[in-house]
Amino acid sequence: MKNKGLIIGLIVFVLALAGCFAACGNVRIRLTGGLSEGELFRIEDKVCTEAEARLFLMNQKNRCEQAYGEKIWSVSLEDGSTFADYMSSELRDFLVQLKSMALMAESRGISLSDEEERQISEASSAYLSSVGEEALTYLGISQEEMEQLYRDYQMARRLADQISSL
Repeated sequence: MKNKGLIIGLIVFVLALAGCFAACGNVRIRLTGGLSEGELFRIEDKVCTEAEARLFLMNQKNRCEQAYGEKIWSVSLEDGSTFADYMSSELRDFLVQLKSMALMAESRGISLSDEEERQISEASSAYLSSVGEEALTYLGISQEEMEQLYRDYQMARRLADQISSL
């Protein structure tokens, strides 16, 4: 049942984000029904998979535990939630923003060069070979999903650069 609350929260957030983008011009953001197995959400043709979320979750977990210790996840916040709840919400928001920005970049005609695509392929391979067998099993992420994640991140970064230079 906890996942149901997370999904409802995600839908509310995406709808609010869609309203913001709709006010900005031609970008249409719509949620689609009928998610395939392993998909958390879809905005137009941008999909966020469970494997992508696990990747960010694993990396954030490692960072937080190195900085604050393993007990950080049960720390209570002022609103009564835990740090784990807070980070889950932050991760969800980040993934929605990432996919939305990548979609907006595509709608503005931003594309990646052949050199950037080559670098994405190399970075994906390097990352996947560096995480270890146990982490790879946990992540369940394919080379293709990893490359798409890097691609979305690069597109979002290029959009942010373009907007900030206006």
